[in-house]
Amino acid sequence: MAAAISGGLATAHAQVTIRPTGIERTVETRPQQSYPYYVSYSDCLRDNDFTFTVDLPGLAANEIFSVWGSQDSDCTLKEERTGASATCVELYSNANPQQAGTKVPLSAKKIVSAVHGSESCNSGSDSNTEPFPARLFFMRYTSAQAESVTSTEWTQTAVDLRGPLAPVNLEAGIGEKRLIVSYQTLADETDRAGFRFFCDDGSAEAPAGGEGGSGGDGGAGGSGGDGGAAATGGGGSGGDGGAAAAGGGGAGGVAGAGGSGGNGGAGNSGAGAAGAGGTSGSGGASTPGAADDPACAGTAEACTSKALVKGRRLSPEAAADLSCGSTTGFEGEVQPLNNDTCYRIAVAAYDDIGNIGVLSDVVCGKPRNVDDFFEVYREAGGLAGGGFCSAHGPAVPRGLGIALGAFGVAGLALGLRRMQRSTRSTRKGDAR
Repeated sequence: MAAAISGGLATAHAQVTIRPTGIERTVETRPQQSYPYYVSYSDCLRDNDFTFTVDLPGLAANEIFSVWGSQDSDCTLKEERTGASATCVELYSNANPQQAGTKVPLSAKKIVSAVHGSESCNSGSDSNTEPFPARLFFMRYTSAQAESVTSTEWTQTAVDLRGPLAPVNLEAGIGEKRLIVSYQTLADETDRAGFRFFCDDGSAEAPAGGEGGSGGDGGAGGSGGDGGAAATGGGGSGGDGGAAAAGGGGAGGVAGAGGSGGNGGAGNSGAGAAGAGGTSGSGGASTPGAADDPACAGTAEACTSKALVKGRRLSPEAAADLSCGSTTGFEGEVQPLNNDTCYRIAVAAYDDIGNIGVLSDVVCGKPRNVDDFFEVYREAGGLAGGGFCSAHGPAVPRGLGIALGAFGVAGLALGLRRMQRSTRSTRKGDAR
């Protein structure tokens, strides 16, 4: 987070004392050691409210105690509380406070409204993701119209509902059961703590099958509905033909890709034969999630996701469901994944109090099987493997690696045979 909002308890007025150790939050939705008095996005959504404990020594019988808030106005001024252009919001009021230990609950949403003018947790702007200061005035007076009030200002609270800006220029490198995602940022934001990865395998895009039609009166029954393409493998079955009141039954529906034809509709008793079954469909094409997922066809236009949309912010629940990794750098691994499955990946930055920013562009990639040097060496016939000549380098596809390994082993054997022939020739010359 950016440098903490400066200031704490004012010392000019001792008649309102806030106990520093008596400040509590309703729930702990983030690490309390990170700016515990700030209002984050999750704090707002889950009503992570405040409870202050204050002392009001020398309290008169007709005194009122209240708390007012604003982003940058002085709420001790009457016109800022009650005037036509008032900017302060009343957060709490108590007509019968205690002199010692008065509990003061303050709503997180009301503090948001004092800063942004609305209690909406989506208040603010994505173009300014820094925290906004909240000036809270703990005041005692005899009337809301009083010109003179006694107050203490609390300035350690700020409203920070927006995560950092989304990264740009995403790229996805392919690995075995993993993808390596890299990106850049547009600005060096001071409150950015790291990046989170979100994955979608396209499973939400599976279509539904078709329905059967109904038969007509007095004639042939209606044809069954065409079957829809199945989520994986073969298509759906055609619908059954409708039953006719008189005459022939309806024809069965045409099957979807790879599906079976529907049953013919039943003829009415004594009123003709049942209709013919539907025709069988051709072999079905697989849908997203399989090896030929169009999202990984190589074009940016095809790489889309219903769950991950550029510029949108995920709800806390969706973020938890789709999360697939995080890092503090500008490159990270997404794993474990399934080989030969197309994944859509988006990245969002997060800040010190857990706010997740809007999503980046979506990038697609498909993990695949790769081999290291010793896997290729052993599959080509090598028996050594102690690692005495190991080196790290780019992974080699299995087929190419085996071929190269085979050529290497063959070359080594040819060299040994030549050395042996040279040695034998030398020995024969010595003998002569």
